[in-house]
Amino acid sequence: MSDIKRAAAGAGAALAVGALAKRLVRREMPAERKERLRQAYAEAGADPAYQAEMAKIDRAFDVTVGDGLDED
Repeated sequence: MSDIKRAAAGAGAALAVGALAKRLVRREMPAERKERLRQAYAEAGADPAYQAEMAKIDRAFDVTVGDGLDED
């Protein structure tokens, strides 16, 4: 088998693995896990210390707005 054919076969296998991974990620979570996540988000939303930490992180990212990356 030529190098080109081997490379094409390898690319096809990689695409198949990528498609499988995408399907697994998109698979719906069991209801029990979804409920645990909902509860965790609700607790985080009600925790003043967590909210303060997230606000601090958000402000740290605000400085990137003016770093020039959006300029052509």
